[in-house]
Amino acid sequence: MEMNKLLEKNKLVYAIGILYTLNALIVVLSAWAINLHRFELNLTISHYIGLRRWTAFMYVIVAGSMAVLATIHVIKIKMSVLKKILYILAFLCVFGCAVCPMNRGWNNTVSEIHHIFAHTLMYSGAITFIWMLIKPLNTAQRVFGIVAIGYSILFIVTLVITSVKFLSDTLFIWENAFIYLFIVEMALEKNKE
Repeated sequence: MEMNKLLEKNKLVYAIGILYTLNALIVVLSAWAINLHRFELNLTISHYIGLRRWTAFMYVIVAGSMAVLATIHVIKIKMSVLKKILYILAFLCVFGCAVCPMNRGWNNTVSEIHHIFAHTLMYSGAITFIWMLIKPLNTAQRVFGIVAIGYSILFIVTLVITSVKFLSDTLFIWENAFIYLFIVEMALEKNKE
């Protein structure tokens, strides 16, 4: 009974996770299948998406769908307006990253705009992690907040600020872990009852 309630409560979040995962698998595995940056884990998912026009177009559709689902989910949740805005901002940034694909060969300005969206997404996600630690609704949220903030600090400081080679060589893994943490966080929010 409790598991069914959890599944029902988070069906939109699960849909977001499934959409993102399927999109990432199609984009990366299809690139690897044609020997396009095969097994290069130093590329972000955005770089892989921006390698080909069809993958960039597909991601616009997927990211738009994820943004709509996330907005519907967040509207249903009882939380402060500011936190709702942070979540919606994060998913608007996901959509912005899709509209402005990362491929300097196509357009340098669009790639720079992509970076603004990507960094805003990362920082707004980190702020929601901090919020979950400071104002948790239960122990699960507090524990998650500690883990997510620790990961965010590791990710932002060692990769973005100091550029540790091991992390930059496996950026694809670390970036996706951050994305999945954000999705899990949304599942831990409590719906209005």
